[in-house]
Amino acid sequence: MSKFRLLQALGANLYDVGGVVTCTDSAFADNNASNDNSSDAATELEPHHYVYSGGGISVNLNRYGHNTVNVTPSEHDSYQHDNHYKFSNGHFLRNEARLSRTRQDQERITTPELPFSSGGGLVVYFEGNASGCTVEIQACVFKDNLASWGGGLQVEMKDNTEDNIFTMEGTMFWRNKAVLAGGGARMGNVPLKHFAVGILMLVMGIMLINLDVFTGYLNA
Repeated sequence: MSKFRLLQALGANLYDVGGVVTCTDSAFADNNASNDNSSDAATELEPHHYVYSGGGISVNLNRYGHNTVNVTPSEHDSYQHDNHYKFSNGHFLRNEARLSRTRQDQERITTPELPFSSGGGLVVYFEGNASGCTVEIQACVFKDNLASWGGGLQVEMKDNTEDNIFTMEGTMFWRNKAVLAGGGARMGNVPLKHFAVGILMLVMGIMLINLDVFTGYLNA
């Protein structure tokens, strides 16, 4: 994607998309992943507080069975390794990824830590056995985004993912907000028991404005 502008929609959702994905000179603005802007009436198929996806861009590599696409385990596995995702000179503006916009403050602490309520601007969420992948963010702007976790950006590696590389440089975070943790950005590893998740993170030349919070975590 190049010189792409997406406004007032659900953004770009990349579920088990392998290969090389580049997004340059693009803007993702006013994307909202909450169902609260639709009907107030809950249905059997669409209960209250159900969130479809991340705000601006959602990049997910999942365990087999977590995707509704009818593929074999071996075909699914072919999408999980040695992929490259690059975002350069992008603007992520006023995007939202929250479980609900109507919940009271005392209820928000029970919001589950899911990829679909994380990373208002951009969420990178790898689980299963994803390996050998690189994610690059260069010269991007995250401004006025909102999420339950990781207001501007969320990067998370779970299960037995390994040998993945994340780099970010020359990027600005401005007035992003998270309801629970990581206003500007939140990133880290959440491995399965007895597995050590291997991820190399290189973060350089990052500007945080208006008390944006940059949170890193590692659960052993």
